[in-house]
Amino acid sequence: WAGSDSDDAKLKQAHSWYRRGRYLAFGTMGMSTDAPKCYRRALEGYDAYYGEDVLHPDKGHAIMSLAGVEYAHGSYEKSLEMLKTQSEPHFRAASEHPDLFKCLQHQGLVCRGMEDFEHALEMYEKARAFLLENTSDFKDEEAREKLQSIQMDIADMHLALENLPQALDLYKTIWEDD
Repeated sequence: WAGSDSDDAKLKQAHSWYRRGRYLAFGTMGMSTDAPKCYRRALEGYDAYYGEDVLHPDKGHAIMSLAGVEYAHGSYEKSLEMLKTQSEPHFRAASEHPDLFKCLQHQGLVCRGMEDFEHALEMYEKARAFLLENTSDFKDEEAREKLQSIQMDIADMHLALENLPQALDLYKTIWEDD
């Protein structure tokens, strides 16, 4: 599929549609009706470039962004379903792509919005496990921020579930590691 000038143009156009969608979504806090159209156009472009049946992280990002729009509109069930069944497989197929962390964390966020704190905690713990297994240096600022972010999410869920000692231990860990 890849290689020709025509194919490169398809990929560039797909990336362009994705960036437009991100711009529109961020500028309107996810409420733009044009952002989903841009994400779908990007997905069509990625399908044309990579092939419809090929799993690829670019497709996973576009789907994760569509799920974010659904979340912003309060369609939590639809958002969660998109993340689990459509976005996550693209990252898993790419040899445990680093953005699988984001996809799992977003699933926790959606469950949290649904007030399903146990499921949110489970997803956040999966995201943390993935991060710990796939990150070698937590002295790196970005990696440390991801770890602290997911630890905060986990602590918040322990608090919501009234697991106060676990929440306090995590809050202390975050404070001491900062």
